[in-house]
Amino acid sequence: MYENDALQFFSQPEGYVEPNSSAYNYIYQYKDHLGNVRLSYKDISLTSTPSLQIVEENNYYPFGLKHKGYNNLQNGRDHNFGFGNKEEQDELGLSWIDITARNYDPALGRWMNVDPAAEVFYELTPYRYAFNNPINVIDTDGNIEWPLKGTYVVQKNASEYIENQEVYSRGRGWIVQSGKFESSRTTDEYKLYTNSPNQNAIIRTSQWNIRRKSTEKNSMTSPHIGTDFRAKIGTNIYSLGDGTVISADREKGNLVVEYANGDRVTFRHLNSIEEFRNGGVVYEGQIIAQSGKRKTRNPHLHIDAVSNTGQQVNIEDREYGSVTNELFFGEFKGDYKKLKAYNEGVKNGDIKSHKQKDYTSEEWKKLIDNLINN
Repeated sequence: MYENDALQFFSQPEGYVEPNSSAYNYIYQYKDHLGNVRLSYKDISLTSTPSLQIVEENNYYPFGLKHKGYNNLQNGRDHNFGFGNKEEQDELGLSWIDITARNYDPALGRWMNVDPAAEVFYELTPYRYAFNNPINVIDTDGNIEWPLKGTYVVQKNASEYIENQEVYSRGRGWIVQSGKFESSRTTDEYKLYTNSPNQNAIIRTSQWNIRRKSTEKNSMTSPHIGTDFRAKIGTNIYSLGDGTVISADREKGNLVVEYANGDRVTFRHLNSIEEFRNGGVVYEGQIIAQSGKRKTRNPHLHIDAVSNTGQQVNIEDREYGSVTNELFFGEFKGDYKKLKAYNEGVKNGDIKSHKQKDYTSEEWKKLIDNLINN
């Protein structure tokens, strides 16, 4: 990021890098299960022995407003990416947050722009954030966030920061790593889930780019290249957006789909893959495969992705489609044809309006059915 033609910082997988005279400072960040940047720190040692300094600490109320009156420590520039790891817009004293598709005011817990899909949930205010449930639901960019049936994610394993951990990384041998490691402890949110299971929960068992305490007998890649979700054999996998099939390796259980932004997303350990040919089209929400345990010990869904520049990216931070899981499995009943017809209807002008007053619930459903049948 540049300001007045001067480099201020650039991102790196564990945080960001900022210039310091003729050198650079690497700033590392700890994020909570909702993606909020809670702690930033750096190594200020001039020797081989690390000496960590806290750069900034932030705590948030559920709707994103910062706690005040304590933890005001700041060493260095004010890095204005915090709640949801989205950019804080402090111009004109508004204190809004730029969450990709819309501007958000954490003081009100409301968007400053109308929901682009307001006509789908016409009984709710188009300015609501996270369905007024920011503990269980996040709204990162208004798209299908996860390729499994469910409306929110629960992180199973907690993480902890460890210095100089020796791990056996598959394909790399014994290496020493420092940073945020996957812990054998479970998160508080997962404990709540086990006490009161919710069928709308998607369980994330391993986070993107997290380090793992693997051994020679139980070797894993570290850091983890991708994201793992719990999925028993035969669980349906849904496409994150409209895309093109690049390859379908049924023997290894891998499916690669390229989405409109150029990202190539690989779904791994699949038990079966739908009848797609290379170059074939897939649509947002379409069932593309079923989960399995090919080339792994336990059944689960692993997803990793690279951008069109070859950089590894986190699919949960990307934008591939047009609606959220909540909308897709709620209003569209998990039917990609209804979603496809709706998107085509909007594009072609077949839907005359998106306002509540123009449609009753039955009229809306009839409209969708007519679009599909025609």
